[in-house]
Amino acid sequence: MNDAARLRNNTLAVHPNAQVAERGHKWIRHILPSGKDFILDVGQGQMHYQDDQGYSREIDDTLVVDGTEGYSVKTLQTPYLLRATDAGKRRLYPNRYDLSRYVEFSNLPALGVPQKGENFLQWNTTHAAARIEAQSGAIKFIFTLKDASAPKSISFNVTLTGLTRQGNLLLAGGVPVIKMRKPIAFDANETRRECTFTLTGNKVTISLDTSGLVFPIEIDPTLDLDMADIRFDAYCTYHDSGVQTVYNDTTTLRVGCYDANVYGYCSLVQFSQVPLPRGSAVNHAALGVRSHAALTGANCKTRFTGSLGTSGAWMGVDEWNTWFPTLLVTPHVHWANVPSFAANTWYEGHSATPTPDISAVVQAIAEFWQFTGQVGGNSMGVYWEDYEELSDNTAAGNYRRFQTMDYNAAYAPHLHIDYTPHVAVGQIF
Repeated sequence: MNDAARLRNNTLAVHPNAQVAERGHKWIRHILPSGKDFILDVGQGQMHYQDDQGYSREIDDTLVVDGTEGYSVKTLQTPYLLRATDAGKRRLYPNRYDLSRYVEFSNLPALGVPQKGENFLQWNTTHAAARIEAQSGAIKFIFTLKDASAPKSISFNVTLTGLTRQGNLLLAGGVPVIKMRKPIAFDANETRRECTFTLTGNKVTISLDTSGLVFPIEIDPTLDLDMADIRFDAYCTYHDSGVQTVYNDTTTLRVGCYDANVYGYCSLVQFSQVPLPRGSAVNHAALGVRSHAALTGANCKTRFTGSLGTSGAWMGVDEWNTWFPTLLVTPHVHWANVPSFAANTWYEGHSATPTPDISAVVQAIAEFWQFTGQVGGNSMGVYWEDYEELSDNTAAGNYRRFQTMDYNAAYAPHLHIDYTPHVAVGQIF
């Protein structure tokens, strides 16, 4: 999958003559034929990487035929290189141009012939499934327990070549290049539970206590390769009396009414690199999200505001309550009667399924940067909250769910901004 190409195609569908002006780690900027107006699309994950000649390339995590050393597939165009066999053996080079450093995982238990998708291999049995998935800045190994007869643990050997281990980090020449996330399980109701992770010699075992969980259950021990990727997305449930629970490690974010007159959902989506020149005139802006499931509650009332971002991840209600009153700096933009969400569908600006124009939110942040003398490129957050449901006598279930970067970097929220920069003499950006 190629997130940068998808966003470029969105721009070209509306502005066929737009030209790429600049590419960044997590963003792409187009210039319109007027020469004065620009379109900036900002993602949460890595869109581009530097090749061995120093040129910026779009990331494409498609798996293509390999054939080297018995490996059947490899990633097409990623800053790392993943190779895998039909038996589940995989070798990961954190730098695709340095084949002397890699981590290798042994074959999976006998699971048969895999299904091959655009960027994944998947093995299915009656009671369990396994999936290796390449993403822009991460490798996922997802083990699914379909029912109570599925194995509650899985083991494989790990060998390092040219790399060293320090805690949950793998280092090349003392520099972290791979981060091993602690394995997390989510059941059918998205109940989250940490797994047991043991390393004996070079054998890794991941185990899960499934008591009280609802099948199917997914176990996700992700390997992060984008060391510059910092995100603090979270959603919370709140009651008339205040915030109840904060979720900051999940596959979906939520907004709307969870339980009429009792609970609501609100989400904060953050972008760590927004190279919007300070003082710009924001002509249009929109948050793009990809839905997770079909939800049809007919009276979902929400509103957007913005933040300047946070300096660290939240661990619970106290941190959320500390953030909430201090970082909201923009006007509100209402989105009442949010349309039904189909499953796995993009909702974004300038599309057949648009989200509201939040230019007032982005403009206020740009003006704050101008007022305080900050340069463009700062962190920016979009806060999307339930609104009015707690005072309305409506049925429960009027909420929406959308996918996160923890689920898939290519499906993470993005920020679309059409703007006219304030041009100083001899300078545009």
